[in-house]
Amino acid sequence: MNNQDDLQPINRNYIIFGTIFIVIFSFVVYGLLSRNQNQQSKPITSTQPSTANGNGNQSNLIKYDEDSDGDKIPNFMEEFLGSNVYASEISECEKTNLTCQESPLNTIHNINIILDASTSMNILGNKNSKIQEVRNNMKFTITSELTAPYFKTSIYSFGNRGTTGNIPDNESCVAVLRHKSLTTSSNDPRVLSNDFLNNYLPNGKSPLAYTLDQVSKTLNKNEKNLIIVITDGMDDCNGDVKGVISQIKNSGTALKIDIATYFANEDANLYLREAVESNNGDFSQNPNITDFLIFSSRNFIKENWCKVQGFQKLKNCIDTKYKTANSYLNDQKNNKNLGEDEKIKISNTQSVMSFFQETNIRRYQTQIDNEFSTYFKKEN
Repeated sequence: MNNQDDLQPINRNYIIFGTIFIVIFSFVVYGLLSRNQNQQSKPITSTQPSTANGNGNQSNLIKYDEDSDGDKIPNFMEEFLGSNVYASEISECEKTNLTCQESPLNTIHNINIILDASTSMNILGNKNSKIQEVRNNMKFTITSELTAPYFKTSIYSFGNRGTTGNIPDNESCVAVLRHKSLTTSSNDPRVLSNDFLNNYLPNGKSPLAYTLDQVSKTLNKNEKNLIIVITDGMDDCNGDVKGVISQIKNSGTALKIDIATYFANEDANLYLREAVESNNGDFSQNPNITDFLIFSSRNFIKENWCKVQGFQKLKNCIDTKYKTANSYLNDQKNNKNLGEDEKIKISNTQSVMSFFQETNIRRYQTQIDNEFSTYFKKEN
């Protein structure tokens, strides 16, 4: 029969193994509890989605609605970008750029008209020859609209010097004739007479590029010069119209060059449109000549008005500020850890900002357009 001493080794083993198991189990339970506690106490940031629904939290969304200055750019963004949260970005741009108080009609603008007088201008236009229709409209415009004290006009033709006989190509391609200088009044009897340009018959080639270059050399770059070309085709003297226009613009001799084509073919329209519009000029195909001359002349005044130039600076200022704000929001929206609710809120904020920006730009543009029109209403 076994005695009590024989059972002691077995009992000791149970005690040892039991103690080890309890220690390991305690560590496992403690680790699980600690992990759960850390997950519950970890704060949710703007770049960390909520563990409850994966969509961010309410405090992150509210900050997009906090806008103390009413410019639709949230306060937290303006603070980050170093802007004043109590001063609208629109108002700040306005203060530094909309400072002009001058009338647009206080400055003299030189309108230099170049008329195509090549042989093709003898061809029928609407009811009469192209040269006659253009000439009649041009004369009406310079003796009515362009007689205002803020305009000076000059008139040139190219292709011949008024001769009716045969003219060699080498002579025609360097033929430019001035019919009226800037110093000659539009009320001058020679301009008002029925003979003005009536006896001038189209004849010869079309040295358009050469004529542009020659006319530009007569202009003073310290004055505001506009060149208006009226033609029925391309340069047929191998001239580079686009290149010459670029040179004139770059030299500052003429601030702008506009072109109107009159019953020109499609190739000429495409070429001349690209040549003039690439140099920030206006192009018109088959316009009413009177309307085109009035539009080009008035628009030239408007573009050089200090208030319009101030508006362009204002627009650039506003565009820059809102572009910076949008870039910041795009960086936030592209964060993969951001909740979907916050991404939607960012997109909505961008839409509101864009609408507000465009609305203000249109408002300023309308104000300037209306004010400019008022000056001409007073004149008339």
